[in-house]
Amino acid sequence: MFHPAKVQETITTGEETVFMVKTWDENVFTLAAAPELDDSRVAVDDVVLLDYYPDDAFDLPAPKQVVAAVLDGEKAESVWEKYRDLYENSKGQQTGQMQFPNQPFEGGYIG
Repeated sequence: MFHPAKVQETITTGEETVFMVKTWDENVFTLAAAPELDDSRVAVDDVVLLDYYPDDAFDLPAPKQVVAAVLDGEKAESVWEKYRDLYENSKGQQTGQMQFPNQPFEGGYIG
């Protein structure tokens, strides 16, 4: 599974470069690039795909969470807009909670 994000900042510490990214659903992460991706290709405001496939290095399922690819041009903007539109249209109007189509929020507390 891949997750679109926009690069907010590039951070270089010593020999490692990491990227602060904001996902289409407003989560913020600081992640390294996948080993096969040339991190000099990643720049601020780029739309990137984060790799969320399970990492085989762990006994329990855990996502890799690395910058796996950079999307270019119209494809980048198209992917970003589609995900953002989905997110904006599914946010709850009064509660601030995410709502999905055909599943109106009934109110109340579940705990």
